[in-house]
Amino acid sequence: MEGKSNMYEGVEVGREVKVANKRGAGGCEGLLRVLGFVFCLSAAVILGVDKQTKIVSLQLVPTLPPINVPAHAKWYYLSAFKYFVVAHAIACSYAVLSLLLSLGNRGGKRGNISLGIAMADIVMVALLFSSNGAAVSIGLMGYQGNSHVQWKKVCNVFGKFCHQAAAAFVVSALGAIAFLLLIKVESNSDRKEGGVTISAAVIIGVDKQTKMVSITVVDSLPPITIPATAKWHYLSAFTYFVVANAIASSYALISLIFSFANHAKDKSGNLGFVIAIFDMMMVGLLFSSNGAAAAVGLIGLQGNSHVQWKKVCNVFDKFCHQGAAAVVLSFLGASAFLLLAMLTIKRLHR
Repeated sequence: MEGKSNMYEGVEVGREVKVANKRGAGGCEGLLRVLGFVFCLSAAVILGVDKQTKIVSLQLVPTLPPINVPAHAKWYYLSAFKYFVVAHAIACSYAVLSLLLSLGNRGGKRGNISLGIAMADIVMVALLFSSNGAAVSIGLMGYQGNSHVQWKKVCNVFGKFCHQAAAAFVVSALGAIAFLLLIKVESNSDRKEGGVTISAAVIIGVDKQTKMVSITVVDSLPPITIPATAKWHYLSAFTYFVVANAIASSYALISLIFSFANHAKDKSGNLGFVIAIFDMMMVGLLFSSNGAAAAVGLIGLQGNSHVQWKKVCNVFDKFCHQGAAAVVLSFLGASAFLLLAMLTIKRLHR
């Protein structure tokens, strides 16, 4: 009888510990959702109200003195910044909705609602990292310029605008990390798509094109023809893209080997948990690099009259088509990691 009593006491203690752990995880989840909302809303507002007007000198005719005209910098002049604001508005709205649903479902078992929230959390991670990558790549272009494509820097003129945008990017990164940590809380716990990411890295890594272009040196003389070369490493966003996809493909191979080698031995599930966390990190890395490359590629395709960045894909069409193919492949690889993370969450919610 005494043995039975001790056994029941052990079961009760186990239940109490389980309930306490569940409450702790629930509190942590609620805090992260609040932080995600605050950071995403702050980032959207900081960039959404960002504008600056400066008086700049414009030389119309070489023989006449320059005239002063007002120049404006506004966030919606750039597609990447529009994407950033919309993505963060979606994320902060979702943070409120998911917090309410989580609180309403706190006493219940893990069911369709909690599973749906966990899946949507993963999508928010991808959305936030993608929009941040796109906005940062354009912000870096505005800060540094690029002599290879004749895109001049603008942050030397619109300093306040650029500083406010940089603040929005930092706050956005904190919001994305909050959502990333949510996945860790929810996962508290098979393999792989490296071929697609390595293909993306190779395609853009060998991407280059040389064209003969005409330039006018002196107005009174006929233009001269010179060779112009486009290479992937001329743009920081493309360099980041290649490195990120190389890291992801290497990780995919290593995690595949570890998964097969330790599948039978991993009784505790610790290896699976670690791999799931790294999968989410790869989701963030790939979507941010994809957003960065796509944003710069869009400028190359369309140009932007507000900042006097001319399109270059009308000249280097082969280079741009090959770059677009690499971005599509990288997106497929990132989506594969996204689906892997979703499968892990679904398995843990059974």
